Amino acid sequence: MAVGLNDSPQTIVVKTMTPKKEELIVGAVVTASTEVTRGKNKVGLDAIKVGEAVDLSYVKQADGLVAKAIRAK
Repeated sequence: MAVGLNDSPQTIVVKTMTPKKEELIVGAVVTASTEVTRGKNKVGLDAIKVGEAVDLSYVKQADGLVAKAIRAK
């Protein structure tokens, strides 16, 4: 849905469907330790385009969600 390259910190927002077929929107902070890949290649967050299908792995912290890995399909 969105990639906040100019945000500080950078962010990503994705839309997914829950097992109950409900739409869920998830936003997460992208850090220097977030692994961003396309196939087997590491890429920068700027390689992810709005509308592109991705898998997002994240952890919940006291101040919000932090992206652990973003995998472009």
